[in-house]
Amino acid sequence: MNSPTHENIDQWLFDRIEGNLSIEQEQELSLFLLLNPSYDIDLDAWEKSKVNFPEIDPVLVESMGFGVKQVEKERKKRPVGLWIFASSVTLIILGLFITFKDGPSNSTKNANQKVQTKQSLFSSATKANRLPHGSNQNMSTAYPATYMTENIVALGGTTNSVNSIRSNNLINNNTFSTQEIAHALHPTAVLKSSYPELIELHLEKPSILNQELQSDLLETTLPDDVNEKNKIAFHLPSFKLSRSSALSKYLRKDVLSATQADRVLFAQEKSHLDIADAFAGNRSQTRIQSTTIARWLGDANQKLSQQISVDGYSRNLKSGFGLVANYVDFGKGAISDWNVRVIFSPKLALGKYISIEPSVSYLVGQKSINSSKITNHSLFEFSSNQLQQFNYNSSNAIGNQLYYRDLNAGVNVNAGPVYVGISTQNILKHQDNVHTNNFDTIDRAAQTSTLYIGTDFSARKGTLMFSPMLSHTIGLTSDLTQIGGTLQLNGVVIGANYGSNASYGALLGYQSKNFSIIAQSLKTKPLTSIQPQYVHQLTLRINTNISRKTRRYLYL
Repeated sequence: MNSPTHENIDQWLFDRIEGNLSIEQEQELSLFLLLNPSYDIDLDAWEKSKVNFPEIDPVLVESMGFGVKQVEKERKKRPVGLWIFASSVTLIILGLFITFKDGPSNSTKNANQKVQTKQSLFSSATKANRLPHGSNQNMSTAYPATYMTENIVALGGTTNSVNSIRSNNLINNNTFSTQEIAHALHPTAVLKSSYPELIELHLEKPSILNQELQSDLLETTLPDDVNEKNKIAFHLPSFKLSRSSALSKYLRKDVLSATQADRVLFAQEKSHLDIADAFAGNRSQTRIQSTTIARWLGDANQKLSQQISVDGYSRNLKSGFGLVANYVDFGKGAISDWNVRVIFSPKLALGKYISIEPSVSYLVGQKSINSSKITNHSLFEFSSNQLQQFNYNSSNAIGNQLYYRDLNAGVNVNAGPVYVGISTQNILKHQDNVHTNNFDTIDRAAQTSTLYIGTDFSARKGTLMFSPMLSHTIGLTSDLTQIGGTLQLNGVVIGANYGSNASYGALLGYQSKNFSIIAQSLKTKPLTSIQPQYVHQLTLRINTNISRKTRRYLYL
């Protein structure tokens, strides 16, 4: 196992609780926790999650009738010579007594009556527990207790402890010879046994069970067992993901660890909050970002944009928050636009590997127009891939300001490091007729939606990170599909992007722990021109230190 880091600290804490660490690894982990005291909360949470099972009382086990082997060991310690001598004397006396008597002795009759009495005790059990024809009827006279247990299990069909205890009670309360036990269970097996009935079974009586066993307690459910054998069992395939597997570590990386480096996204004329409001608070740190965009310089559709944004994550509220302010100068002063957007994105958990980040934002802004800098009835692209037209009636007055407000919404789903989602802008389709004074028809802002999917591949303890993303935007005059990706290596960031509007570009930057500067350039083809144009974007970002505390989620 590698040394403990901020990315694999969860695995180290788990192995410590399970006792899987060596002495050297324990010392290494203790040193890491000493240098990072913020993980003490996580260690306490792991320790509280461990379940300690109660120890088994040996006295209780002994009382449940599991002392057969112990009795056998004690039996082996008995003096064998004395037992053989006593048996020999008994046989000699019994032989002499039978020799001098013509008829059966009274003791023999009493023994026969004893056998009949004990056989009647087993009569009800014998009727209910008679084995099918052809079953194994061999018996072991050396281990009658084991033989009795095996027959009870075979007849009962199950091995529950109650039947076992009741059987032991029956044996403990009544001393039976080997031949008598065999006769009770298998009457035909007595003829096959040639062993003398010299060994008697003596078991310790359980201390917690003193009740007498009734004969009906040995009744079994043989017809039910037959039905159980005829039942068809369906075993559906199951999928269990091991915590130590590489796939499990990959999938839970983003959900269980908040220490992953901030990703860098490459999209045309968009910051990470322009792609999706749900990205607000997706890292356990606060980000202050400045994005400057210069589009198609020198062209009639020239556009200069400046964006300032702040977003972060609140552990107490289990949500992300963001504030975005934009200012746009279009057409060399023909249209100016400023707007402010407030973002709220709660963090929900769906299981161990999936988190959901819905988002909603409220937008308020103002547009102004300078009619002296426009060409009437000309086409223009205030937003890329969105074609509009100036259409003024010279006999009517031309307004110069328009206030608007709208809502944006979206949802982002994280399945470990893989994320997929959708973001929709201008849900209310606010009024947007600053480019015309025809009030018979109210022009409204276009409602656009962006679908995206991406992931992060991290290696070398986070010093190497690859972040590709595929997005598709609908609702524009021409739909836009683009794929972009960035590669971070020891702070150096490089990237590339290609779009369906015949655009392609490159990215170069530097990202440290608390500061990053990213520059990107694209070559695009506008809808209003046959000549390709360039878009330049510069991003400055200041990050606070990543919180080492475990991220909290609202659980569904």
